Amino acid sequence: MTDGWVRLDDSVVDGADMAERAARAATGFARLGVGPGDAVAWLLHNDAAVFTVTDAAGLLGAYAVPVNWHLAPDEVRYILADSGAKALVGHPHLLAPLGDPGMPAIPLSEWPDWLAAHEPHAGPPFDPPGSMMYTSGTTGRPKGVPRRHRSERAAAIAHVAQNRYAPGEVALGVMPLYHTMGVRSLLASALVDGVFVCQPRFDPGAALDLIEAEGVTALYLAPTLYHDLLAHPAFSRGRVRSVRKLGFAGASMTDGLLQR
Repeated sequence: MTDGWVRLDDSVVDGADMAERAARAATGFARLGVGPGDAVAWLLHNDAAVFTVTDAAGLLGAYAVPVNWHLAPDEVRYILADSGAKALVGHPHLLAPLGDPGMPAIPLSEWPDWLAAHEPHAGPPFDPPGSMMYTSGTTGRPKGVPRRHRSERAAAIAHVAQNRYAPGEVALGVMPLYHTMGVRSLLASALVDGVFVCQPRFDPGAALDLIEAEGVTALYLAPTLYHDLLAHPAFSRGRVRSVRKLGFAGASMTDGLLQR
């Protein structure tokens, strides 16, 4: 098992790394005109850059706008315009269909060089407003919902209590970080001084590899993902023997699947 934030490419980001990256990103965003009350959007999978962008926005008193990468380009452009985002960070293949997003866009392929080009932010941190998550828009256009850090922390504490997480819990971070399920797993891991094993996109075979290699102890998944894990030809009891906590949300869990 590896301490820190783990990626599929085996790179590890620890707390000190994350803090420095966020400070450098804050300087870069400030030079793009981002200030208190502004928005910085990200169009990413479950990547370490998510944490960097979010923390950097907080250092400037701005807030992060997670954008669902499954959305169509016109839906993404609507969220960017509605939120008034001043900057956007995203994967090149997700940025390309947008054309001109109407703001500076930093592709993840240039992200390391972009960070290295800026000195760490030296100003005092603001009281960050948190993030702005957009609803699914089932009754019309998606609506931005502001989420304060205090509220997120309270929800994460409730999540820890509900799932009976212990200190040092190792969680599989596969639920999307643009959704509350992903955020709950992330913040709960931080609260118990645990490890967040970050899987950018769900693949049951790769998830089984991570569970076994990293000694994952807690899963918090949509029921369909449990089905996919159990149905995968590489599944065995031995590969998931480290798992002790199972949580689910996003859909109802059938009795049959729960028993399996």
